[in-house]
Amino acid sequence: INELNVNNRHPPLWILIYGLIIMAFGIFLLIIGSGIRVFLIFIVMGLSLIGLWLYLDIRKEEKYRKKEKYILILHKHVYV
Repeated sequence: INELNVNNRHPPLWILIYGLIIMAFGIFLLIIGSGIRVFLIFIVMGLSLIGLWLYLDIRKEEKYRKKEKYILILHKHVYV
């Protein structure tokens, strides 16, 4: 097992941060009066990035659990 990847169970945070920043920028544009269409475009872009981050996080967690389960099965098999 690669020890460097054991603690790396979450996707990169820059995806989440960009999503939040884009949403905040959309709210800022709404406040200064740029229009509802521009606001909605930025909100959808930000939510898409946040959704991508959540999807990657769930998928990576499932892969980690499968790998952990497989390692436990092998470990049990070796010592039985």
